[in-house]
Amino acid sequence: MSNASLMSRQPSNGRARMDDGPWYRQPWPWIVAAGPATVVVAGLITAWIAFSGADALVSDDYYKQGLAINRTLAREQRAQQLEMTAQVSFVPVRAPSPNPVTTNTLSSTDGVLRLHANSREPLPAVLELRLAHPTRPALDRSILLQRTGESGWYSASFSLPLATRWQVSLESPGWRLRGSWNDPLAAELRLVP
Repeated sequence: MSNASLMSRQPSNGRARMDDGPWYRQPWPWIVAAGPATVVVAGLITAWIAFSGADALVSDDYYKQGLAINRTLAREQRAQQLEMTAQVSFVPVRAPSPNPVTTNTLSSTDGVLRLHANSREPLPAVLELRLAHPTRPALDRSILLQRTGESGWYSASFSLPLATRWQVSLESPGWRLRGSWNDPLAAELRLVP
């Protein structure tokens, strides 16, 4: 090989040229492709997160719920006229245990839900107590409480899902009491109109 051909292949600073060899052995195509590839992967992860957890806060029948607001307000006003109050407590039969399968799933504990209600009007033999989780409707529960022998006392056996907070309502066709229960295992809840 002649000296002239060697001189044309080597740069003047003594390093090998960058354009020697196939493109996939060069760093620049990979550096340029890394940005769009990262965006595509992030987009797929975002789509998976969006579709794996449905947003349960939006209701399909919001119009019907809006129409029912006046009826609900009338039921709460009726409870105020009757000077109704109620105390709710949960007495566990056994201590709660964490779910061994996964720490994301809420466990539950068995116990007795007790309620004492006061009213100027006689109360029915069965009352309905609703527990609503603020963000997970699969945990919502409706419990029918039976009157015990004592005046104003109701109870029911119940398996309480361990959650941090519940929206509670005590209902009948004519009135409604409600409240927010932060820790059912530690404290009583007072329901008011």
